[in-house]
Amino acid sequence: MRPLSTRALAAVAIAAAAATFGFSLLRVWDPDAFHHLAMGRHLARHGLVAEEPFLFPLRGAGGGPVPYWLGSLAIYGAYRVAGEAALQLLPALVGAALAVVLLLDAAPRGGRHTPISVAAAAPALALALLGFRYRAVARPELFANLLLAVSMWAVRRFEDGRPRLLWAFPALALAWTNLHPSVVAGLGVVALLAGIAVLRSGASRLRAGTTDPTLRREAVLATALAAGGGLAATVSPSPGATLASALRFAAAHYLPSVASPEMIRYDQNVLRGIPEMQPLQPRFWIEPFGLLLVLTAVAVLWAWAATRRPPRAREVLTVAAFAALAS
Repeated sequence: MRPLSTRALAAVAIAAAAATFGFSLLRVWDPDAFHHLAMGRHLARHGLVAEEPFLFPLRGAGGGPVPYWLGSLAIYGAYRVAGEAALQLLPALVGAALAVVLLLDAAPRGGRHTPISVAAAAPALALALLGFRYRAVARPELFANLLLAVSMWAVRRFEDGRPRLLWAFPALALAWTNLHPSVVAGLGVVALLAGIAVLRSGASRLRAGTTDPTLRREAVLATALAAGGGLAATVSPSPGATLASALRFAAAHYLPSVASPEMIRYDQNVLRGIPEMQPLQPRFWIEPFGLLLVLTAVAVLWAWAATRRPPRAREVLTVAAFAALAS
């Protein structure tokens, strides 16, 4: 089937963005949105040296801004532009951009979308965007959803021989680390790409006695970009930089023997107090993300059986990592 023309693909992307924008316009229900609005105003008035004045446990924690300072400032900036409606418009706009990125990332490898590929991608995209809708609120994690999708798209383009978008990853990580601690997810995705590239380069040397120049270049470039992103993610004016706090939180959950008592107590409070951190219930499998996991597994097995080619190790490990995080 002929690939879609640029105009036809643009029409599909606009339709997907408009639909996502529409169903992401929700009532403002999350109290954290108002916290970030107030925090952004405080930063705008007093600068980046402002301490957290609103959350009692963080009073006196240090002489710099909160780790998510840029996210709060962005939410307040949107409010200054659009007024109170920004708390609804901002998540919807980010959702619309997310829909476009996911659609572009769903194109066939090394080719363009066709009507069949768009139809085949539609169920997965719909489930992913429905999952986004659940958290379509004005919080810094909102931007992380889009940045993660861009990172995944850049990784896939890199594997297809188009590395330019991934060159921007260190700059993206610099912004991301000041927006939200989930920068570790983006770093993990690119680090996994680098690790697989190094293994492929080494395997080619073992098989042929010499390293394939293309594989060597890919390994060197992917490793450099992963390292650059890691370094950029440490650059923050906050005394509790998001990368460090995210790693401390992970250690408290997975390696309590090396974690501080304060972080272990924090981890336990999070597990008790945040619904998304509770153990999975059976209904998870009929909710968007659970259905998306099932659809992904079925699609991978079907493609493997149909083409006799195993799926890419990097993609399988990436999906497995996010499935584990969801549990």
